[in-house]
Amino acid sequence: MNARIARGLVAAGVVLGVMCGAACGSGSSGGTSGSSGTSGSSGTSGSSGSVSTDQAEAVRQQVLSAVAEDPRFAVDTPLTHDDYQALADKIARVPGVLSSTYVGDGLGGIRITMDGGGVFEWRHIDDDDIQYSPAMPDNFDFGTLNDPTNNAGFKAPEVVSGPRASGTFATHFPVATDAPDPTYKADDAVACPKEGSIAIVDFYYTEVKHKGLLYNNEFDIDGMELWDRLKAMGEAAGFTVDIFHDDQVNASNLNTVLSKYTYVLVNGHGSAPGPINTDRTHEALVTFVTPEKYDAKKHTEDGKTYEEAWKAGFINRSVKEDQVRWTPRLIQAVYTPQVSQHWLISTCFSMLPTTLGFMKGENGWTWRQEANTDFYNFGKALREKQVKTVFGYVFTGEVGTIARNHMKFFRRTFGGYFDKDRPPSPQTFWPTCMSSQTFFRLSATPQLAVYANKLEGTSLYTMYTQSDPVYLRQTCRGSPPNVHSMMQDFVLQVGTPATAFQTCWDEWWSKGKDPTGIQDALCSKGEYPTNTADVQRAGCNVKIARKVTNAMLP
Repeated sequence: MNARIARGLVAAGVVLGVMCGAACGSGSSGGTSGSSGTSGSSGTSGSSGSVSTDQAEAVRQQVLSAVAEDPRFAVDTPLTHDDYQALADKIARVPGVLSSTYVGDGLGGIRITMDGGGVFEWRHIDDDDIQYSPAMPDNFDFGTLNDPTNNAGFKAPEVVSGPRASGTFATHFPVATDAPDPTYKADDAVACPKEGSIAIVDFYYTEVKHKGLLYNNEFDIDGMELWDRLKAMGEAAGFTVDIFHDDQVNASNLNTVLSKYTYVLVNGHGSAPGPINTDRTHEALVTFVTPEKYDAKKHTEDGKTYEEAWKAGFINRSVKEDQVRWTPRLIQAVYTPQVSQHWLISTCFSMLPTTLGFMKGENGWTWRQEANTDFYNFGKALREKQVKTVFGYVFTGEVGTIARNHMKFFRRTFGGYFDKDRPPSPQTFWPTCMSSQTFFRLSATPQLAVYANKLEGTSLYTMYTQSDPVYLRQTCRGSPPNVHSMMQDFVLQVGTPATAFQTCWDEWWSKGKDPTGIQDALCSKGEYPTNTADVQRAGCNVKIARKVTNAMLP
């Protein structure tokens, strides 16, 4: 492979099996309405106010014609930077195009701004079509990709790895030898509150699943697809779980549909903003790529038509398929959660804190990153809308890593057992109430409030959250939330039923007695004094941990 092309591929950050999609790294800098100046190559027409729907469609067709007329772009392999720059120059001469910028990646991403507002994006090579891996740039420093505000105090990214094979996500809890109960029916006597709801939104389910490889291999969790496995785990923990495919969630209904869920999981392709050129100032925005077809007359939930939202930079459009791409400004404009909420975003670059990619300078195209005070990502937008915590990918979201991060996160959230994720001594099981922050603690010192991004391959996963612990399960709302954590550990270790907490209350704690280990090995592990609410929560946590672990198993 040409070395120059190999280096260029890094800007896209995609390989087969990486959920970046047709836009990964392809310059999604959503310009504001009426912006002027040049970016890369400038069109011949000047800014002349608003462009009509018919004019926009005419320009889109002329752009497609300009590409189709050039035989170089009929091939399905990457071309040189010079070829892509030549195409950007050609597109810039289309009447109605204000600017056309080749973003410098190896897969031919071009950002096209319309005279009068609106952003089109074109990409030569879709990531699902390539069969080779990009090379990382020399001396690339992931440590510089911490957000200075939302990741304040984070250590350098921690290099992590996890099992790709099935059969390693869970292990059965032991069954008590004195009263064997292999299906833990005794736990059912503990009544637990309903926990809330989970929305799983997979923008590219149909497209990617039909290709077979990604979902059948990387998303296979012991013979069950990842989303189905998470649904089983969530329902075992007392949540209702809804799975949305393709464009069931779109720019016209995202607040109506998603604002009521405790957890929102978004999966699909995403793109970085692309290069910042010194001769043009614009707002750098990452994007979600959705399957929804653009319709100028549809309305977003703040009353804007899609055409108005497009011109304002709330959505972008792909040239070829004319699909809608969300920018964080859409979240800012229309989204208001109805409940204490937590988002997990599995799209490339959704949490990118700086603009990075190949940029053109005195020495030609070079890989670098630039801070931009106007940079705006989905983590910032959701935190501004009072979402408690947002997890997402700073860099590429590799499919295998997406599956492992989801399984580990929900295993800790629900309390299930994972034999590759050991708790700090002296506990043999993690406490069954854990704040969202603990997922980013250093593996060597998980008991300490020291955080780091997680780096696996080229996947850099991060968290934006408040400093105070965030517990999103109803049974974890006590103060402190981990009452009886050592007893929970003991109960899970030896297979004692969850009803043991109630027995300890009836026999000891409610009578003002604090037994020693000699008097009662079980009840002495609990916290005293306590109350019935704490006892009930602790029993629920044990019950849920076992049920979730069983839901993780084949």
